[in-house]
Amino acid sequence: MFSQIVSAIGAMIFGVAICAAYFWFSNKLLDLIFPAREGDDVHQAAVNLRRRGLVRPWLFLGPALFLLVVYLVYPVVATFILSFYGPDGSKFVGGANYLWALSDTEFRQSIFDNILWLAVVPAACTFFGLVIAVMTDRIWWGNIAKAVIFMPMAISFVGASVIWKFIYEYRGGTDAQIGLLNAVVQLFGGTPEVWITIPFWNNFFLMVMLIWIQTGFAMVILSAALRGIPEETIEAAVIDGANGWQIFWKIMVPQVWGTIATVWTTITILVLKVFDIVLGTTAGQAKKRGGADMIGSLGRPGPARIFVHAAVLLIVLLWLLPTLGIFVTALRDKDQIVASGWWTSFAGSSRTTAARLDGPDKAKPDGANFVISGTLAIEGGGTIQSFGLRVQEPAAYKAGSPAELENGETLTINSDGSYRYQKNGAFEADARARRVYLTVATPPQFTLDNYRNVLGGEGIGQSFINSLTVTIPATVIPILIAAFAAYALAWMEFPGRAILIALVVGLIVVPLQMSLIPLLRIYNEIGQIFGVPSKTYPGIWMAHTAFGLAGPSDFVLFVRIILPLSFPALASFAIFQFLWVWNDLLIAMVFLGTDKDHLVLTAALNALLGSRGGNWEILTASAFVTIIIPLLVFFGLQRYLVRGLLAGSVKGG
Repeated sequence: MFSQIVSAIGAMIFGVAICAAYFWFSNKLLDLIFPAREGDDVHQAAVNLRRRGLVRPWLFLGPALFLLVVYLVYPVVATFILSFYGPDGSKFVGGANYLWALSDTEFRQSIFDNILWLAVVPAACTFFGLVIAVMTDRIWWGNIAKAVIFMPMAISFVGASVIWKFIYEYRGGTDAQIGLLNAVVQLFGGTPEVWITIPFWNNFFLMVMLIWIQTGFAMVILSAALRGIPEETIEAAVIDGANGWQIFWKIMVPQVWGTIATVWTTITILVLKVFDIVLGTTAGQAKKRGGADMIGSLGRPGPARIFVHAAVLLIVLLWLLPTLGIFVTALRDKDQIVASGWWTSFAGSSRTTAARLDGPDKAKPDGANFVISGTLAIEGGGTIQSFGLRVQEPAAYKAGSPAELENGETLTINSDGSYRYQKNGAFEADARARRVYLTVATPPQFTLDNYRNVLGGEGIGQSFINSLTVTIPATVIPILIAAFAAYALAWMEFPGRAILIALVVGLIVVPLQMSLIPLLRIYNEIGQIFGVPSKTYPGIWMAHTAFGLAGPSDFVLFVRIILPLSFPALASFAIFQFLWVWNDLLIAMVFLGTDKDHLVLTAALNALLGSRGGNWEILTASAFVTIIIPLLVFFGLQRYLVRGLLAGSVKGG
C-alpha cells in the first residue's frame, strides 16, 4: 500500500515536471525561432514579435486542447457515427437505432424522468440557495450556517445514496422502523412505505438527494452576487417605504438575475450527467455588511430577525441530520442498529425477543399451588421492560407485575429475567413449556468494530489507498494544464479565441457517457499493441485530467505574476477537482475496472450496496470512510474555496 502511494506521488511530480518542462522549453524555443533582441533590425523584430504573439497562445493551449480533442471531441463524433451502425459496429443501419429507442417504453419513460428532473432540481436548488443566501447574509453566525449547508458538496453521490437510503429504509412486520422518514410517518399514524420503489414519486425522493447536495453550491454563488448589490439601491428602497418582500423581489432578484441564470444552467448540466445517485440508491466573510443585509425590518432587532435566526437554525439542523445519522449509526452495535432508530442511540434501544419457560416437569408444590420458577437467558443482554404471551403484544404486561392468565395461572417476569409461573393446581404433565415474548431494553453501546471490519474484512482499506492513488495526480496535473490554458484564453489575443472559448464551454454540456465506447476502444487497442493492460492508473489519470478541464516573457509573467494573483481561484479549482475525482464512480469503473485490487472507495461502497444491502453497520461505516477525507479537505480549505468563488465578485457603485 505504501509503495502505491509513493508511486502516485511520484507520478504527480513527474507529470508536473513534464508539463512545466514543456511550457518552459516550448516558450524558449519560440523565442529562439523568432528572436527580437536589442540591436536587431526594428522591422524584423516587429515581425518576429507578431509571429510570437500568434504562436504562443497555442503553446499554452496545446496540452489542454489535445486532451479535450482526444477525450471529448473525438469520442462525441465517433459515438454519433456509431449510432448509425449495428451492435458490432460494422453494418450500417441508418436511423434504425433511433427508431428502436423512440419505440421502447423504458427509453421513453427515461426521457420523461429526465425532463422531470430538469424541471424540478435546478429550480429547487436555485430557489433554496437564494433564500438561504439572503437569510444567512444577515446573521452573525451566517458563515457557520453556510459551511454546514455547503458540506454535502464534499460527499460523493454514492455516499449520499447510502445516507438517504438509510433515511428511506423500510422494515416490514413488527420490526422497529430505523429509517427516519418511516419513523416520522409512523409517529403521526401513517403507514411506512418503501419510498424509492413507488412509481413516479420515487423520482422526487431521489431528487431530494441532489437538491441536498447542490443547494450549498447555489447558495455560495448567489451569496457572492448579493454582496455585490450596491447598498445605495437597498437604502433608497427602504427610504421609499419598500418592505422586505418588495426589496427581495423588485430590487435584489433583478440585480442578480444573471447569476441566478448561471447557477440554474450549471445545475441543469449536472442533472443531465447524473448517474451515481440512481445507480447507488436503486441498485442500479467579510465583516462589513453589504446591501443584502438591509432588507427592511429583517435587518433590525425584533420578531422578524428572531424568525430569521430560527429559520436558518432549522435549515442547518435539517441539512445536518442525514450525515449525523450515518455517523452515529456507524458507531452503534449492529444489534442495536436493527432494533431502533439512530435518534434513540443515546437513550438505549428496545427489542422484542422470544423465550420459553421451564416445562411442567420443573414444577414444585407451594402449599395448594404449583410453581415453575427460574431465570430467562436474554440473548445479547439487557433489561426486560415488559412481556406478553402473543407476538403481536410483547408489551402486554409490565415487568415485575403479575399477569393473571386463564385456568388460575399467574405469571410474573422481573426485569432481570427471573420469573414465577404459578397455578392453583397441578400443571398438565404433557403440556409444552410456555412461550413468552419479551420487550428488552439495552443500554447505549458504541463501538469501533464496524470500522475495523470494513477497513479489514470488506476491502475498504485497499480501496481507500486506490482512491488516493487516483486522486493525487488527477488533481494536481489538470490544475497546471488548465491554468496555462486559462491564461492564454484570458490574456492573449489571437484569431479564433472567441470560438475556442465557446467550444470549451459547450463541451461542458457533453455527458461523459458519450465518450466511453470510443475511448475504451482506443485503450484496448493501445493495450494490445504494447502488450499491457488497458485499464491502468495512468489511463484514469489522463481521463480525469481531460474531463477536469472542460517586459518579461509571457512564461515568466504567468509564473511570477498571474499565478500568485490567481491563487484563490486555483485553490478553489483544486478543491473542486479533488472532490470530483475522489467522489467519482463512473470513470473509475470504466477506466480502472472493478477488480478488488483496483476498486476505488465509491465503487467499493456501491458494490457493498448490492452485496450487503441490509447490513447497515457495514454500509454506514463504509460510507463515512468514503466521506471523511473530502470533509477534512472541505473544512480545512473552505476559506480558500469561498475566496476563490468570490474572486470575481465586486461591490457595485
